[in-house]
Amino acid sequence: MSEKRFPIPNRESWENVFYRLTKATHGKRTIRPNEYENEVFIITKPGDLGPNFLYKPSGFGIYYPDYVFKATSYINKDLTTRDFISIISKCVNSIKKEKRK
Repeated sequence: MSEKRFPIPNRESWENVFYRLTKATHGKRTIRPNEYENEVFIITKPGDLGPNFLYKPSGFGIYYPDYVFKATSYINKDLTTRDFISIISKCVNSIKKEKRK
């Protein structure tokens, strides 16, 4: 069975939310984040097979062949912006927990 593809519902809003995560992982807002992984999520390089952002607890993924939120980007689960904000908040919090160790 092939994975479902959904358009990103509010591209500009989601991009701004995602920048909170890239700022936490890379120290800056970036549309081409480098690889990062912890217990909660994974970011892979653009163009890698599979999702380029994966939230491990639910399997939610964002696929972007070149850079985040380009027109060809898509998601594998139909989420609201509120759901996405919650996911990114949990990811950012997981980074803060790592830094406190």
